[in-house]
Amino acid sequence: MDFEQFSLSKIAEVYSLHNINVRFILLSEIPAGLSVYLFSSFLPLYIKEFEASMLIVSMFFSLQGIFNMVFAALSGWQTDKYNRAFLQIVFTFLFSGGVLLMVAVYGNPLVVVTGLIIISLSVNIIRTARYSLIVDFVPSEKRSSFFGLLNGVGNIFSIAGGVIGGYLLLKADFTVLFVLIAVLVFAAGILRLPIKDPRYQQTYETEKSFFSDFKAAYTAIFSNKVLTFLIAGDIFIALGFSTTFNFYGIYFKDILNFDYSRVGVLISIFYLGIALASFAGSILSDKIGHEKALTWSVLINAFFIVGFIYARSFLVISIIYFVLGMTGGIYAPNFFTILGDYSPEEHRGKIYSIQSINDSIFLILAPPIGGFLWDTFSPVSAWYVDLACTVAAGCVFLGLLYRVKQ
Repeated sequence: MDFEQFSLSKIAEVYSLHNINVRFILLSEIPAGLSVYLFSSFLPLYIKEFEASMLIVSMFFSLQGIFNMVFAALSGWQTDKYNRAFLQIVFTFLFSGGVLLMVAVYGNPLVVVTGLIIISLSVNIIRTARYSLIVDFVPSEKRSSFFGLLNGVGNIFSIAGGVIGGYLLLKADFTVLFVLIAVLVFAAGILRLPIKDPRYQQTYETEKSFFSDFKAAYTAIFSNKVLTFLIAGDIFIALGFSTTFNFYGIYFKDILNFDYSRVGVLISIFYLGIALASFAGSILSDKIGHEKALTWSVLINAFFIVGFIYARSFLVISIIYFVLGMTGGIYAPNFFTILGDYSPEEHRGKIYSIQSINDSIFLILAPPIGGFLWDTFSPVSAWYVDLACTVAAGCVFLGLLYRVKQ
């Protein structure tokens, strides 16, 4: 019994779980993670149902990128000034409503776009507020472990999501699936109600305008070479990722001719890889450092993208997709740990938003590039863009390693 108590106490200490706010953030990630990954994985297939051209399908994700870019700037500015816990709760419930709206009129493009606007606004404010709260709640030396745990918990429960989503689409339709997603998001909102913002009453240069605030945040980035390398490398990752990510499910179904059940299994395998790597990633980071773990995850990802381009069998695709999930599971916690460690406290929300804005710019540009390549040359050609961008990011992160060693 003493050993069990010691073990639980040690786990709580390693992950800062003695803080009740941290515990509720972690608990809420269970339904939130499952819902987000169900939504992002099956949304492309829903849109493909009523739009035949891949170029037109890709335009929906470009619109999503535009919404993300606008709302990312707004979210960073707001979360550095107002009650982050309250913003997170309100916009979690709004996210749930946006999901229901998307299937309120089945297959209606205007309704889908309206839903995307609501969801993009909600997701940006939720993520920025959550990230900023975690940086305040969790000490620097424990952030990598907690980000790994958070990412792992969000993904470990998403493993069943692919199978559930594939089964629901075989037996019912997208309406049932999206209602399930909305219920999960609503449950996450309930779990976030007890979370409190520790610095709600504090203000940081509140007299500044929106533009001067962001100018100061950009200055903070460019005055720190580690942040500069980090953001630059992530730009390449965002461009490559955005070119292909929304097309995986369609590629599996329409090109490799896998049915919905197999597509669902592949999605589950992908998130299994993310979950396992998220849990193990903190151990790896502690041994070799966050910067090395980040860099190696990108270089290994590039190698397996090459394998994906030439793979055709379900077994080989499963193995490759699992490893691609693992590299993502290592990348994300280390990236956000480094970002949090080097970002000045008064600009953390805005710097996180700047990173989100950069990602959103390429979410606008990249999907039409992928859709055009798919329609004009071959479906797999978009993955060559992903490969080139991933290799470029690896080179930038090698520069980051060199800078840190200095």
